[in-house]
Amino acid sequence: MPRLLAIDLGSHAVKLTTLRGNGRQWSVDERMDLRVPQDGAEVPALATRMAALTTLFEDRPELKPTASDAVALALPGGLATFHRLTMPFSDRAKVEQTLPFAVEAEVPFDLDTMALGWRVVASGESTTVLAALAVQEELGSWIGQLAALGFDPSVVFVDGELAAPHAAGAGGVVAVIDLGHTHSAVSVVRAGQVEWTRSVNVGGWSFTRAIQQALRCSWAEAEARKHGRLVGDAPTLPPTLAAAPSSERDPEASGYATLPAPAREAMDGAIGLLLAELRSSLIQAEDQLGVGVDEVRLTGGSSLIPELQAYLAQDLGVPVTRVTGEASPPFALGQALALHASGQAGAPAIDLRVGALAFRGGTDWMRSAVIYGGLGLVGLTVAALALFTFRYAMLIREQSSVDAEIHTIVATAFPELGATIQNNDTALAVMAEETEAAANRAEALSQKGVPPTIAALHDLTVAFPPHPAVTVEVSDLQITRDSISFTAETDGYAASAAVEEALKKTEAFQNATKGDETKTTGGRVRFPITIPLGDAPADGAEEG
Repeated sequence: MPRLLAIDLGSHAVKLTTLRGNGRQWSVDERMDLRVPQDGAEVPALATRMAALTTLFEDRPELKPTASDAVALALPGGLATFHRLTMPFSDRAKVEQTLPFAVEAEVPFDLDTMALGWRVVASGESTTVLAALAVQEELGSWIGQLAALGFDPSVVFVDGELAAPHAAGAGGVVAVIDLGHTHSAVSVVRAGQVEWTRSVNVGGWSFTRAIQQALRCSWAEAEARKHGRLVGDAPTLPPTLAAAPSSERDPEASGYATLPAPAREAMDGAIGLLLAELRSSLIQAEDQLGVGVDEVRLTGGSSLIPELQAYLAQDLGVPVTRVTGEASPPFALGQALALHASGQAGAPAIDLRVGALAFRGGTDWMRSAVIYGGLGLVGLTVAALALFTFRYAMLIREQSSVDAEIHTIVATAFPELGATIQNNDTALAVMAEETEAAANRAEALSQKGVPPTIAALHDLTVAFPPHPAVTVEVSDLQITRDSISFTAETDGYAASAAVEEALKKTEAFQNATKGDETKTTGGRVRFPITIPLGDAPADGAEEG
């Protein structure tokens, strides 16, 4: 049974969420996390986080992905930048061709050094696009170090792009704020998708650092005080506190209320900075989107501080709630990542494995060839069946159209027999019968010489200017013993003159006269022609 491993390389703890697939359904299998060692002097580097991930798997080697498994990575928002653009056309191909130039006009760096991913937010006569940029070399380092340990991610999503599941069930516009360790991701979700996101460089690390500096204590003690695990001036810490995985800590723990005055004052300063950044970010989002935020939802480790939730509600003036359930800390981001990577989030996200960093697949090429070859064969069969069905339907429609056309032609040619035509077979039978009768009449007439009317019509036809040099439509044709008259319609006055001149060149029609010309609404020229005939035909000549 295939698995999906969703990896969150957080600066506070590395976290792993595994899902197992059964057909198109995925269910959570395991969740694990391990604290990243740090002392507060600086934010843990990628190498330190990778070492923690390696430790997490030391006792569970069976958890490492196989050829049938997939890996997804959540990239910290501080490593990416987002740009919302509106393109003046709806064709996706044109958007893809034009987008790099539009983005390059807004950013101060060379796009050749960047990984550019994008997705459509809204489309119509114009297309609104959300584009994500990350430094290709830095992103490649994250992917490369994971791949070296056997965790080559097939997709890389920025954490702020994964907020849609946290807004599930809400109406209107929801701002999801992931209060992480070193940064906070602010995402605005509307109609089930993230339409705006930004990373703020203030988080739980800033709060712990403020406490540490105010009390001049160790990082472990400052963390313990922040989470309510150390009250007063206790000289020692529980031996396992510094290394305890977050899954073993009280999810509702907060020590803000029990902090000594200097520590609380220092933490208030960090909270104030966070509130200012969040408020300005949401104002910017509302201005760009032209909407107001109706609700705020908090997730991430620092969302467990209830006082922070109250401060935000007071500062923003909208309801503020904390995300609970499976998506609650510490696995909120990993849960959202897993949902997006397995296609269960119901919302799109930008994958930054593009261009030179595009995912090339695993090392089990034989398995891949069989799987993708089988899928290709199935796809080809489905396509062939669809093409056959389409062509068959088209031929049926064409045959019906031809049958109807035959019926119309026969009914028009022989209106007195229209009632007897029931289907295509009777129409063809009527046509054959009438054709044979006409042939018999023509044969009888040919034995008596050419009728005068037919001869006059033939001469008149030959006398007209050659086609297609001049196009003439003749109506109201009358051939009598003494004259021929008709109404002609041509493309213009030059063609009208050509008709008259051609007729007069024929000896029998040299006395032809053209009446007044009139111009039709379609731009053509209509005029009458009268041709007096010489000696009257012999007795018995027919008129028509």
